[in-house]
Amino acid sequence: MTAADNAQKICCPSGNTDNYGGFDYCTEMVDGSICFSDAMCKDGSECVKPSVSIVNTNSSSTQMQCSDEYNTSICGTYAVLNGLAEAIGSITKKGICVNKQKNPGNICTSNPDDSDGCKYGCGYTSMDNLGNPVGNTVCCDVDQYTVQNVNDTYCVPFKTGSHCESDKFCGTGSYCSDCGLLSCSKDSVCKKQKNINEECDESKECLNELCARRSAADHAPKICCPYETAIGVDTFAGYDYCKRMKDDETCYSNSMCESGTCEGGSIFGKGKCASSCGGQKCPAESTCISQIKSDGTNFSMCCPAEQMGSGINGKKMCCATGSQYDIINDVCRATCGGKLCKAGREHCVDNVCVKNV
Repeated sequence: MTAADNAQKICCPSGNTDNYGGFDYCTEMVDGSICFSDAMCKDGSECVKPSVSIVNTNSSSTQMQCSDEYNTSICGTYAVLNGLAEAIGSITKKGICVNKQKNPGNICTSNPDDSDGCKYGCGYTSMDNLGNPVGNTVCCDVDQYTVQNVNDTYCVPFKTGSHCESDKFCGTGSYCSDCGLLSCSKDSVCKKQKNINEECDESKECLNELCARRSAADHAPKICCPYETAIGVDTFAGYDYCKRMKDDETCYSNSMCESGTCEGGSIFGKGKCASSCGGQKCPAESTCISQIKSDGTNFSMCCPAEQMGSGINGKKMCCATGSQYDIINDVCRATCGGKLCKAGREHCVDNVCVKNV
């Protein structure tokens, strides 16, 4: 029920009640309803109380007058012979639900601690290319929120193409272009982020925050990598590359390929993503290389990283099991008791390097 005299009890449309003076009243009352507190009124409305004054007092009667700017139904002239203070208290406790909230777009006074009657905050909606606010402060729209920038408050996100000073002004799915580590340029504007496979310059341009080279081929463009953010990118020699490359794409390592095999790729040169390496998938720390059998035919094999070498004239080679590649001298050397034997002059016996006979 409402706080009006003789109001009937009902099943509350809001499903909630507010207790006042030992009685339960429905909440979410519509504007114009008689109320005792703001909690009884719908969101955005307040319980506005009238003002009361005493008039025409004489020895036989006392009158008091109730008035307010909203002309509520509880206002009028009341005559009482006794209990004047009680009557005044009863009337001033009641009010009427009035929507005092400003609509989005209404001019308001910006204050970090007061929204000035705006439900979603009050602020500027744009800035010029020098970072100065433009226009008046207004009530933010339903899909906006406020951010503080030095001494000014802004309703964000800004519209696409609006000048900005950081990504926080552009919102989800957008970014502030032409920004460095510390500041943005006067040409910085809010832009929509790009979908997978679209060309990019930096990761914040992509919806999945992953911008890297499509492959290790010369002059390969940078794209928004075609997979989810959690997979990340593969960094090689200071450059970022997308993972999950398809077969025949140029690669450096197995981790770049969707198949898990980069045939011929290593720190010494590029290879190609392949579905397998001699019929098997190579472990992430190994490389698939092509070797020559004694009969002159080629075969592919997975070579562990520590056994991988560039070989004579840069040709890739894989040292035998129990050997390790010496990158400084470009030779394979036997591993022996944690040491490397001299290439071609020593071999390992019981974890000791001994001279060849």
